[in-house]
Amino acid sequence: MLARLLHTSGAEIHATVFEAEASIDYRSQGGTLDLRTATGLAAIKQAGLWDEFQRFARYDGESLLVTDKNLTTWLRRRGRRYGELESQKYGEAPEIDRADLRKMLMESLSEGTVKWGYKLSSIEEAPSGLALRFANGEVHTGYDLIVGCDGAFSKTRAWLSSERPHYSGLGGWNLNIPFASETAPQVSKLVAGGSVFAYSDHKALSLQQLSRNDSISVSYYAHFPEDYTRTCGFDTTNIDLAKAALRTELPDWKEELLEAVESARGECTWRNLYELPVGFQWDHSKHHSFYFGGMFGSLTYHHHLFRTWCNPSRRRSTRNDTFRRNRG
Repeated sequence: MLARLLHTSGAEIHATVFEAEASIDYRSQGGTLDLRTATGLAAIKQAGLWDEFQRFARYDGESLLVTDKNLTTWLRRRGRRYGELESQKYGEAPEIDRADLRKMLMESLSEGTVKWGYKLSSIEEAPSGLALRFANGEVHTGYDLIVGCDGAFSKTRAWLSSERPHYSGLGGWNLNIPFASETAPQVSKLVAGGSVFAYSDHKALSLQQLSRNDSISVSYYAHFPEDYTRTCGFDTTNIDLAKAALRTELPDWKEELLEAVESARGECTWRNLYELPVGFQWDHSKHHSFYFGGMFGSLTYHHHLFRTWCNPSRRRSTRNDTFRRNRG
């Protein structure tokens, strides 16, 4: 997005995007993002991509159910169609698949702006300023500003600070239900084109509608040791074995939620979630360098919400404000 904004700003600021992955369709890119009026949607408009965004935006994706293992409704938001007035209480928040958003942004850039297959290994001091050393052996220099968006274990942040992310205590699986309206119609009805977040027993089961292949992303996170994949005694990437483990993890959860796990097909991915200390910052440097981070593999708002839900003392103080029960 920053490269696109610089490209359309009218200022002669030339940007190069070094992308670690080999191509625009290298992997699924994960789930979906909701964009808000004053932030993501404002940036889309400023970048001149509003019409293109409408091709991928899912306003019905604003549908949200926050619930528990018994499907008690703690918070409910309905989806809408494009053009319908947004919720005065929650504001507009259309969803877009991460893969669609990335493709839209990448294809909006001038040819040659994106260099594929450049995984950053380190940032080093050089006579001309800073040198970017990549895993493919190349070294690039001569940049006035470096913006690092290279994930939880960022090499950009490693140059700015010796602080490293620590394990949050949460790990879990990401699964997928392809062609959900046909293969899992009851799950599809429950998700209603949006998202379902279910929290109980210090565990979280999340369902999110995706555009591609009418699929639903299924994720499960709970407290696991950091070395769980090495000590559990089975292959955590085997979907049948993962399902068996999840049946044990969720013995008394509602059948409608368990059906989402049983309906999953294809790839099965385990992820540990990492975080930096609250208030993390770094010392000023004479070089111009920013660190924007990356969400994948690190705690998101949803995961922080989950941790609050798991902590009874914090939950008592937020329950009435955040999880107003809806019996309607």
